Amino acid sequence: MARISEVSRIPDRYVSALKRCGVRSTDSLLRVGASPTAREALSGETGIPVELLSDWVMMADLMRVNGLGESYCGMLNAVGIHSVAELREAGVEKLYREIDSAESSGKNLGRMPSRRRVRSWIAAARRIPLVLDALEPAADRL
Repeated sequence: MARISEVSRIPDRYVSALKRCGVRSTDSLLRVGASPTAREALSGETGIPVELLSDWVMMADLMRVNGLGESYCGMLNAVGIHSVAELREAGVEKLYREIDSAESSGKNLGRMPSRRRVRSWIAAARRIPLVLDALEPAADRL
């Protein structure tokens, strides 16, 4: 569990708004924002656009996977994996090739994971419970 203030994607002004609503960690963000209705309510309380909240909730979801920090979550997002549900459905070879292809095409995604690491992420995702209701990345909705 990471403190909400440690998530670089969340600007300080929004960290403060979330904290006023009792959201102090990625776990509490995930718990409070698990459903579309809950994210709408949180958006109303904080003034944070629901699209941003949805993106952060998805990142918090992925960060529950053992071995996935914020940078690897960003890498997975870049290749279309936004949640534990999506990661658990991914094939090791296909996901590895997509990451490698994105990296080879000039996207600087960070340190390339090994196939073994990708396999461990998928296995870990299959062992943890799903907690999110229908959630789509904001970029896909725009």
